[in-house]
Amino acid sequence: MNEALLQEYASGRSIVSGRFDDSHIVFDARSGLYFKLMGSTGILWDALVAGVKPALLVEKNANLSAPALVNLVRTLMRYDLLVVRAEAAHAAPSDQMLTRLARATEHFDIAVFDAYADPLLSKAMHDGSMPARGPGGAADPGAAPALDPQAVDAATVVGYARRVIEQARGAAGLFPRRFTIELPELTAEIHATAGRLADAIEHNLYRGPRANGGAERMTVFIAHPGIAGIRPPAPWVEREPHWPHDIAEILDAARLKASHFFNDWNHWYIYDPDAHTAVQLMHGADDYPPWEPAAPLRLFLHWHYAARGKRLAHCGTLGIGEAGVILAGPGGSGKSGAVLAGLLAGLQSVGDDYVLIEAGADVIAHRLFSTLKQDAAGIRRLGLERLIAPAAKADWQGKYDISFADVSCCDQPAMKIHAILVPRISGSERTAIAPLRRDAAMLALAGSSISKMHGDRDSGFRFFGDVVNRLPCYSLDLGGEPAEAAATIAGFIYRSRP
Repeated sequence: MNEALLQEYASGRSIVSGRFDDSHIVFDARSGLYFKLMGSTGILWDALVAGVKPALLVEKNANLSAPALVNLVRTLMRYDLLVVRAEAAHAAPSDQMLTRLARATEHFDIAVFDAYADPLLSKAMHDGSMPARGPGGAADPGAAPALDPQAVDAATVVGYARRVIEQARGAAGLFPRRFTIELPELTAEIHATAGRLADAIEHNLYRGPRANGGAERMTVFIAHPGIAGIRPPAPWVEREPHWPHDIAEILDAARLKASHFFNDWNHWYIYDPDAHTAVQLMHGADDYPPWEPAAPLRLFLHWHYAARGKRLAHCGTLGIGEAGVILAGPGGSGKSGAVLAGLLAGLQSVGDDYVLIEAGADVIAHRLFSTLKQDAAGIRRLGLERLIAPAAKADWQGKYDISFADVSCCDQPAMKIHAILVPRISGSERTAIAPLRRDAAMLALAGSSISKMHGDRDSGFRFFGDVVNRLPCYSLDLGGEPAEAAATIAGFIYRSRP
């Protein structure tokens, strides 16, 4: 292995990285795994992927030994963060890199975060059972006989996506329900059938006061075989794991987007950005994933806005007037409860679960959805039992939908973001806010957001990395009293305004 010091290296396939203060976050877009490179690891990784010879790194820094660097290289290659270059680049360290290397020691540390990864791919990486890969990077389908002559695999997914769009457009006049939704700089024309999902699209998407002149248009078909001319969704037959990032790359090359749930739903989302046409294809009018009504059209909106440099983010928001903060973190971190507590205390919000983020001259959060979510315990704690009808049923997470209009008199469409707060339920009596490392904020915001938005992973990492590096970051340890938590957050927002 010492011969590795004579090689040149590059970053592994589908790897994106960002620097946050004194550490690196590296993201493998293929598996969804995040790596935090600490100590000198990030400095040396930068040098290796820039093409600097490992032997030169040892030569330029007396603190580094060849055996230690070999062990680091082994680790990076095991995680697929480093690959041998096909052609040596013979790069020389820049003056800036030499300055950084002078501070490097043999303190190497790599932390792996797989809470947001594709479960099968993450498990395969850790237990060494990564399946063989066929041409083009997709898993070898040789052992998987076709279950259906219409079944889809990596070789046929582009043609299938185009056929689904064509059949939906051909049946456009047969959809019994048609209505229009106005969103930020987008008008969506919906073709659907009667049912809960169509109701959710019509009522759960935010229709705020906005001038939408010159807005782009999107046509959305909520399709199923109950509509004449619509065929049942085809199954995917390539053996799992299905390498979603590789499939996304195949579709991107054909200027298409698609996502598919590999389970009994056999549910497809397909989008042609050139034709501005989206199709949600399912077996029946009610055969959709249980999370769909709370944030309908989420993937289509993600793909549309991502192409325009904006992002749907899995986060909450609170503000005073047009000045606000993002609350970033996975489910169960306290985002929704904090947002509801803030609204009841007179603060404003543009969303508690998904919002649209724009990062231009300022970071702006736009409201897309008009509902909030909370579980039964939170509803009791906030004193909102009156808002839940006796016959209401909790969703798949045990949460109930609450309308913005029921808890806020302010119709807030957007707010300028001045900070990121990462909440957690602390169990303490009082709420506390303290500075937080940017790498922790990045994992909280990007990890949760990217894992829930299929496709465009690498550009999403760069987008959220830019947002995190532009804003101050804080931890938010939530106390048990909602009014006290809301007051603490309100005081912080008031002080953080320019």
